[in-house]
This record gives sequence, structure tokens and C-alpha cells, in this order.
Amino acid sequence: MSLDDAEVRRLTIDLLTAPTARDLQRRIGASNLSNGCDYCLACNLSGDFRETPMLDRAWGGRVVGTALGLLLEERINELHPAFLAEHRMLLGELGTYGKVFSTTDLVIPDERHALDWKNTTTAKLALILDAVQKFQGLEPIYGRLHAVHKAKPISEKAYEKELAKNLYKITGYYGQLQLYGMGLWSEGIPVDRLSNVYICRDSTMWWDNSGQDGYMDPGKFHGTAVVSFDYDAEYAEAMWNRGLYIWNALEDGASVNDFAHSEHCFPCGLDARGSQKHVEETPHIPANPVTEVTFGAAA
Repeated sequence: MSLDDAEVRRLTIDLLTAPTARDLQRRIGASNLSNGCDYCLACNLSGDFRETPMLDRAWGGRVVGTALGLLLEERINELHPAFLAEHRMLLGELGTYGKVFSTTDLVIPDERHALDWKNTTTAKLALILDAVQKFQGLEPIYGRLHAVHKAKPISEKAYEKELAKNLYKITGYYGQLQLYGMGLWSEGIPVDRLSNVYICRDSTMWWDNSGQDGYMDPGKFHGTAVVSFDYDAEYAEAMWNRGLYIWNALEDGASVNDFAHSEHCFPCGLDARGSQKHVEETPHIPANPVTEVTFGAAA
């Protein structure tokens, strides 16, 4: 007997939302260690990965990101067999917590370069790139009145708030990449450059056709963009030591509630638990480390 439409729809949704190995992960990795919220990192180290019903329900973007990653991995293996796609590495041993592994999307050994794909939307990417510009002391490329925001107009106050939130996000991505670099160097794969590659799931990619008009025009909004950093071994070590400090504090009897919530942490904002005190003598992590690095130009 054939399936009815409701059953076909349910089958499709079940296939799209089936958990991946990464979804089932219950050990921390680079993305956890680079989380700017001490409270959330303490929770992660304690086994609480801070799932939020709101994010779990909105699964569409996550699935598109997974699909993009699989497609890129397949094409890298086919077209560039010397590249390392979905490369899993050992970051180190975090005290008694044990070994910490992580996976970066792409390593190009001959170029000493590692990349991580970031699935996003045009409106979000405009804010990310504006945040990069602002914290370099430059004028935003797009601004709140750009056409990418027309579907959802953004006020001046909301725009400034979004820039601050995106700085926080970029800082986390920066730390994540630095930890990847640390892991790669430790296994004998030196890298000097690290990149986040943003791919807009809602872009037609009209201006992203190599060799055609508009491809290199900075006045056009491109559906793919790159933000790059140099590898900073000192920063990677500081990120690692911060995680080790929090783990040791937990082992010594500290509660997760002894650690500070970040102002821009999305799960903590949903919890609305209010501010918590800082654990004293936390190893130094620059408050705005993204301002202490040189950004590569956005493509």
C-alpha cells in the first residue's frame, strides 16, 4: 500500500533530522573550549551540552550545513586527494578529563593552511563582516540600511547590539581555529594560516562566479566570504589552559554556578539566570582577542 502525503512528509523529516555522529558527541572539542562563556564551558566539561529547545526545533539551517559539509568533503576527496577533508586530530590531554579530539573541515598541508566552513544567511553574514570592519577601526561595509536587511529592517540600537554579538561569535571562531592549529602542529602538520569560510544558504551566488562580472567587486554582496587569521600558538595555549583551569576547579569541588555567564551567550540568555560571580585567578584570555589579530580581507 502506498504512503499517504503525511507519511511521506514524516519520512522526509525523519531522514533529514536523523542524528549524526557529531550530534551524538558527548565529549568536548575545540568549539567547546573556545566558547567565551565560562559557565557553558564548565557545563560542557560536566557533561551538560546546553541543548536548547528553541535551537533543536529550528533544524533547517543545521541540516543545510551538514549537507554542505558532506558535499564539500566528497568534492575535495575527488578533486584534491592531497588535501585532508574532515581531519580528526588530538588536541591534547586535559588533565584527568582525558584526551580531547576535534575535527577541522579542511587542511591543505602544502599551503600550511586550515579551513572551517560556516553555514549562514546573507543578513547574518553582512553583520559578521561589519563587525570585523568595526573592530579593525574601519567603516562597516554594509551597514544597517543595506538591501540584505530589507526583509527584516534593523534599528540603529539593534544593529549595534548585533555587532557586539557577532564580535563575541567571531572571537569564539578565532579560538576554535587556533586550537585546530595547535592540534595540527602537535601531530606534525604545520599551519600558518587559518580561515573561516562563510557560505550563505539563501544566496543565489550571482556574484560568486569566477571570471565573470562582479566577482571581485567589493560593492557587490557575495554569498561566500572568508575571514582569516595567522596561527597564534600563545593564544591557543591560553585557551587550552583556561579549559584546564575550569576542569581542575570543578574537580576541586567548584559548582558550575561559580562560573560567569557571558553577556552575549545565547543559551544563558534563554536561561535568564542573571549574572554569576567569576572564579578568581582565571588564566588571562583577552577580553576582545579578535581586536588583537590581523584579519584577512573578506573575499
